[in-house]
Amino acid sequence: RDNLGDWSSDVCSSDLPTLLLGTANFGPEGGTPWYTHHTQEAASVLLDAWAALGGKRLDTAALYGVTDEWGTGGSERLLKSVGATGGKFVLDTKVRLVSLLRHDVW
Repeated sequence: RDNLGDWSSDVCSSDLPTLLLGTANFGPEGGTPWYTHHTQEAASVLLDAWAALGGKRLDTAALYGVTDEWGTGGSERLLKSVGATGGKFVLDTKVRLVSLLRHDVW
């Protein structure tokens, strides 16, 4: 920090990086083999452990939890079903801008 000068206090909010729990393994049963947390119980156990460690942020994406039955957003639906979207956590999600700009999506 000494080399950053006076502006460092305005830019650097913490000396520690922000950690996020990845949720690519959250998805419906019958999806890909890496959907290891496909029940509400399994998801809740992991999220409770993350919260107990002080974790607040979750990384997700519309493409996590994709199946023919659920379509996209399976991970996000599972997170919602266990109450992760009610303010307990901050969800950092990703979308594909290209798919939003395609005319057939509208």
